[in-house]
Amino acid sequence: MYLVLVMGALVTNTGSATGCGNSWPLCNGQVFPVPNFHTMVEYGHRLVTSVATLLVLWLAIAAWRGGRPRRDRAFAVMAVGFLFLESILGAAAVMWPEPPAVLATHFGVSLLSYSGVLLLAFSMAADPVAAAAVAPASPGERFLARVSWAVLAYTFVLIYSGAYVRHTGSFCAGWPLCAGGLVPPPGSAAFPQFLHRLGAGVLLLLLLYQWRAAARLRSGRPDLAAGAGWALAFGVLQALSGAVVVFSGASALTAMIHAAVIPLLFGAELYVALRSALRYSTSPAGSSRIPTKNGPNSAYSALAGSKRIS
Repeated sequence: MYLVLVMGALVTNTGSATGCGNSWPLCNGQVFPVPNFHTMVEYGHRLVTSVATLLVLWLAIAAWRGGRPRRDRAFAVMAVGFLFLESILGAAAVMWPEPPAVLATHFGVSLLSYSGVLLLAFSMAADPVAAAAVAPASPGERFLARVSWAVLAYTFVLIYSGAYVRHTGSFCAGWPLCAGGLVPPPGSAAFPQFLHRLGAGVLLLLLLYQWRAAARLRSGRPDLAAGAGWALAFGVLQALSGAVVVFSGASALTAMIHAAVIPLLFGAELYVALRSALRYSTSPAGSSRIPTKNGPNSAYSALAGSKRIS
């Protein structure tokens, strides 16, 4: 799914959206088109998406047939559903012209499918700790969960604004100021870019706040502190790569680097959001089990045993 996002950004940043003409699912009416740069970029994006679709379907089937919790099955449906929706939107973009506001949704929908895959992978990597019934989430964990999900939602909106800026061709010369001024005139070509930069600055402050909240839990939850640290690091890298895009005159290479960091940042935020909302065991995979009311290893048995001892 990461490659799907990166290849989609490559199509946009190289102007290869019409590399296969208005033909879909064929490319220029052919299964194997005559090779040229723009055609191969668009064709490669379609091939990568096709392979990703098969892999996501396989992962979703494994989640459903493996007896995973309802939460994991919901993540699987999210991944598959948004991936098919993105395919439909992509086909529509090829066959009918669309405004930038609609084109920008393509990356957002792909990001939601990517999120479903990551959430499912993070959730399947470790079972909920059986002692959760004995040791519920601390107030700090609950607070971090609320903060992290809010930051995640804000980041998604900011990513959409970035895609919109790219599709409209809005460009603001100079960094951090815009064309040597503080605020460009509303309605000007540079104004959408200015708003996106302003939003990126706010995101850095939010990521710093999230990291400070997670750092307070480092002794008991080092996973949250590490995840928030990575999110902050990717946020800084994203901002710096945005500055490089401006200084390079929005070259395709620097724009691709900027786009390639986005899934990493969003993935780190997803990790913190999920792990702060649910308690996880740090024991080796397979050594913990989902708590049930029956069985010698259940949290309920542990509670009953402690009552008998006391």
